[in-house]
Amino acid sequence: MPYMFQRWAPPCTNCTPDLVCPWHSEVETLRRAEVARLASQAVQVQNACNLSGVLTSAAAAANSLRDCGSPRGLSTLEISHHPVMMLFASKIADLAGLSHTYPTQAETDCLALVARGAK
Repeated sequence: MPYMFQRWAPPCTNCTPDLVCPWHSEVETLRRAEVARLASQAVQVQNACNLSGVLTSAAAAANSLRDCGSPRGLSTLEISHHPVMMLFASKIADLAGLSHTYPTQAETDCLALVARGAK
């Protein structure tokens, strides 16, 4: 994960409530692109058959979400309820042979994040 995604952010005197400085604008664009990449990965993993690979990818996705959610990062609760993690959890449950967890809404939300990040 690039350095700029770390939770610490320098104070910015150039940003106002109505105008974001170029540096923060670029960081926000990169964050949005990273969340879109994670959402795309969560959708793609729905075809996976290797539980250990899905678990490894889910752990990496959780770390990325924590670091790129905002300057302060996402909380544990925000990460666990994020559509990306819900979709990973659904696939993990499926591969573990648990009852179907209805990933439809999480998948729809991830596809929307992919579309938003592509803009």
